[in-house]
Amino acid sequence: MKLPLIACCAASLLIVACGGATPAPEAPSTDAAGAAEETAPETPTEDEAPADTAEPTAEVTMQVGDFYVQRFTGSFTKQPMTLTERVVAREKHAFVIDFRLEQGKHASTLRLRVDAKDPRRILQVSELDGEKESPATLAAYEALMARTMFAPDENEEQLGSEKTTCMLGDESVKCERTEYRVRIGEKSATLSVTTSKSAHGRDLGGQVMTEDGKLVYRAQLIEMGHDDASSGVASR
Repeated sequence: MKLPLIACCAASLLIVACGGATPAPEAPSTDAAGAAEETAPETPTEDEAPADTAEPTAEVTMQVGDFYVQRFTGSFTKQPMTLTERVVAREKHAFVIDFRLEQGKHASTLRLRVDAKDPRRILQVSELDGEKESPATLAAYEALMARTMFAPDENEEQLGSEKTTCMLGDESVKCERTEYRVRIGEKSATLSVTTSKSAHGRDLGGQVMTEDGKLVYRAQLIEMGHDDASSGVASR
């Protein structure tokens, strides 16, 4: 069977799922964002915004100041990559989240506005140059995230799982590691996914290693936390 893309929660907890073992929630499509438009829709006006009485479709645990740092290595990429996700502001009906992907001397930053009641709903995508925002497409966000993902060609079977302890930054946390036999072309490999309740619903790591010991893909949540630094984003 086909294996979903894996990444160590390379995107927001509620925007893109991670983990190679379980199917990912359906990703927002460009059709849903408005196929006739080249940019993602603007943040809704007060009249357009969801009513306060509307039931949220996802548990919202996001707070301004939350941040996550993930590192990606392996032969799937020419150079290691670091992705930093930071919740920088809360506007009237939206959270503002910056995604910065660094690889060598190059860096790209996109700013997303997501529905405050359901962060899976992307309202707007902007490209960030310093503090200057310019319109970007949902496809640009999807392309940025795709750079951090890897999909084996076939998932053959689950090999087993074990409860253990893992490092999250400088902290030792309880975690569970599950392994699968997968196939990349004609080569057999092992995919492992490590999860922990301490990671707020995110995977701690994902890895694909061939039988001869070649590291194809590794995603690691290397830091997460909260800071109270104020944002320069203007409220809307």
